[in-house]
Amino acid sequence: METASPATEMLGRLIAFDTVSRNSNLDLIAYAQELLEKAGATSRLTYDADKRKANLFATIGPARDGGYVLSGHSDVVPVEGQDWSSDPFKADVRDSRLYGRGSADMKGFIAVALSLAPEFGRLELKRPLHFAFSFDEEVGCLGVRRLLEDLKTANIRPALAIIGEPTEMRIVAAHKSGSVIETMVRGREGHSSAPLRGASAVMILIGLSRIGQPTQKLLRDLKRPPEGANLLRISMMRRWTSYSTVLRRTNLQQSSRKRSTAY
Repeated sequence: METASPATEMLGRLIAFDTVSRNSNLDLIAYAQELLEKAGATSRLTYDADKRKANLFATIGPARDGGYVLSGHSDVVPVEGQDWSSDPFKADVRDSRLYGRGSADMKGFIAVALSLAPEFGRLELKRPLHFAFSFDEEVGCLGVRRLLEDLKTANIRPALAIIGEPTEMRIVAAHKSGSVIETMVRGREGHSSAPLRGASAVMILIGLSRIGQPTQKLLRDLKRPPEGANLLRISMMRRWTSYSTVLRRTNLQQSSRKRSTAY
């Protein structure tokens, strides 16, 4: 039987922490902080307003400017409504693949960094090696903002950050940019038994959502969309009133990601 690597074992432990963004991540952060401090790191925490979530910033090596940051987010997306064939919060290795929520995005990177921390701690580093693990990336990159503010206040100035998002092992010079457009449509209420007497806000939105569809179809047909392509999607739709009415008002939220240049 093949023995699991230290990184794989570490990943199994991290996946077991249910850090879906709505939940606290404090147990995972405490676990990572203990491991890093045992490896000789100094650490600092920053919290959300309710102190249910925390960012961890830890450093191995000399206290000076420069050095690299190994950065990842601790939260993961939900699992509800998905057809999992195994427990999403238990690492499952099948056919040389490891399955579990966050295994790629992005507890895999954090697991590698933590599993190597003892080795890093034994080195005589001339520049610092930093570890930055944030909260609430999946819901708007909320946690890292507090982390960056704390580093600025503490005058901690790393030279470069390696963000361990899955990139198929390619070096990507920058993250995708993101933008959100929210459109509110006001129609005229009516009863669903006589829809022509009203003006359905939903039907108007369906028409609006078709804008740009030819371009999006072209991008989908390409095996790999070109660098800089603006990838648009409908993110959220909200409605008011009841099932039996022609909706008077509704909102459509569209988000886009512009691809960065990869090397």
